[in-house]
Amino acid sequence: MIKYLSLLFILFSVFIYGQDTGTQLGSANFDRGTYARAFFDYSDPGSVNIKISVWGYVRYPGKYLIPDYTTITDVLSYSGGPDENANLDDVRLYRVFEDGKEQMIKINYNDLMWEDHLTQNNRRAVPKIQPNDILVVPGEPRLFFRDYFAIGLSVLGIMLAVTNLVVSLNR
Repeated sequence: MIKYLSLLFILFSVFIYGQDTGTQLGSANFDRGTYARAFFDYSDPGSVNIKISVWGYVRYPGKYLIPDYTTITDVLSYSGGPDENANLDDVRLYRVFEDGKEQMIKINYNDLMWEDHLTQNNRRAVPKIQPNDILVVPGEPRLFFRDYFAIGLSVLGIMLAVTNLVVSLNR
């Protein structure tokens, strides 16, 4: 009886939590459907347009052609918004100047949301986006309840299979 229950349990857990082998990493439809592109054009024909890059934990990372007046919150919106694993307290804007100097500006998402209140003495606390800037949204993968449940179910399935093997060998 235990043998059949453990076999049924293993088959059930494999059926629910089995890996999808139909999609390969790097394929055109991996995790993005029809939006898997590297270049996004949000340009405005009536204004100056600049190229920037958005990388990290956003839905659609890549290169963007945007109007000169675009804000950082607009760019985050264009990129599909931050991922659930994004660390929004540490958004970074990398800037390389023509003389070869580099600058990294750390930005807190609350600073972006309350930008009007941060403008003081005609000086912006939130930087304006310039050509060739790189916006990086850092983060780290987090485990949720379903992930812990899947891990626990896998471990339990392995324990039942090993127990079944030991009982079968001892007979």
